[in-house]
Amino acid sequence: MRAVLSWSYRTLKPDEARALRLLGLHPGREFDAISTSVLVDTTPVRAGRLLDSLVRAHLLERTRTKRYQMHDLLRVYAADLALQEEPQEAQEAALRRLFDFFTYSASAAMDVLFPHEKARRPDIPPGSGALMEFVDEDHALRWLETERATLLAVAARTAQSSWAVYAILLSTILYRFLDIHGHFDEAVTLHTYAVASARSRGDAVSEGRALHNLGTVYQRQGRYQEAVDHLRKALEIILQADQPEVEAFVRSDLGLVLLLLGQYEPALRELGRALRLFEELDDLTGQGQVLNNMGLAFVRQNLLEEALDHMRRSLVLFRGTGDRPRQGYALNDIGAVYQRTGNHVEALDYHSEALAVARETGDKALEAAALNGLGNTNRLFALRESVLEFHEQALRIAEEIGDRYEQAQAHEGIAGVHDGLGRAEDARDHWRRALSIYVSLGSPDADRVRSSLGEVIDLP
Repeated sequence: MRAVLSWSYRTLKPDEARALRLLGLHPGREFDAISTSVLVDTTPVRAGRLLDSLVRAHLLERTRTKRYQMHDLLRVYAADLALQEEPQEAQEAALRRLFDFFTYSASAAMDVLFPHEKARRPDIPPGSGALMEFVDEDHALRWLETERATLLAVAARTAQSSWAVYAILLSTILYRFLDIHGHFDEAVTLHTYAVASARSRGDAVSEGRALHNLGTVYQRQGRYQEAVDHLRKALEIILQADQPEVEAFVRSDLGLVLLLLGQYEPALRELGRALRLFEELDDLTGQGQVLNNMGLAFVRQNLLEEALDHMRRSLVLFRGTGDRPRQGYALNDIGAVYQRTGNHVEALDYHSEALAVARETGDKALEAAALNGLGNTNRLFALRESVLEFHEQALRIAEEIGDRYEQAQAHEGIAGVHDGLGRAEDARDHWRRALSIYVSLGSPDADRVRSSLGEVIDLP
């Protein structure tokens, strides 16, 4: 095989041969003309011609999405050629250009998608060579989704190396994108790279940030105790580093996990501290997050008026900052309170608006939560067979992204529909599934399901 590759390689022109060698260093399994132009240090037009020449030489393949890829054996061969024929300085310069390109482009895409959070992300200067210019949110999101695997590969390639700063930066830059779009497994991988990279550099603040990011993903996955452990470790580090902004984020998310575990007093204590910090920092988004989480704690203690007050204040803040995803969560949580107060029409309105926001922003976790909310409200308002579809859609989404809490919520909702329609055995089956998940999460919601299981009576 290498003899065939060697023959093909010798037929290439010098610039084509150099492009092939450097592509052996590219961390992504797929690439396009723009990233290739940065790697090779030429124009995108010229890079496109070089890539097409390599396709004609059967050294590259075109993908169905009009990108390019290299067979695994050929990739190893090309990387070997780069090591043998490219000076070390040239290899490092090519990779640095490429890492700069992906880091800057990811930052630029996030600035388009989440402009209100720009101050929370590092300011990345443009590198040399071609730059991505995003015309709108759809363009930015498509690029992030297309290059998601490559961005993770850049982090893997640079973690705990002399280039570890790239893994750290990508963890902070991509945090919200991976969270909103339900890429939880990849988020765990990325933030784990960032923790290790920060430790290798002796960078305590970055380690605290990355531990916080990792803890919040564990919360999303229903790994509550791991979330608490990581968030407490992050808090310990951040307090020593005297970083009040990061401390506020950590305390806010720690409070959320504690309330999900049913530890309401310590949860409200952490949330209260976070709120004071966000007020001192004049961070309106942070204040909104904390107020909404406080509302959730009050709901679980059946303090519904206090819950509504905090959630409404949260929604006003999110509307003021233009934070659409967080508006969606506040809307959905307000809808859940209206369910409990018997205001079913208002609940349907809020859950429906939350679902629209989820689909507009691509927030899968919110979509699952809103669908469960609509299912619960419709079941109470007008029980019929079609209500199952809300929960079944929610279950499919929650399973896809690994959101175990919403999986349990969906099973509980499905059980409620079956029970209401007189299908006791089907109801038992889904309540048992919900109970299994709640117990594994350590969630106090397990008690409610145990009660429901005890009340089911077989019909003749």
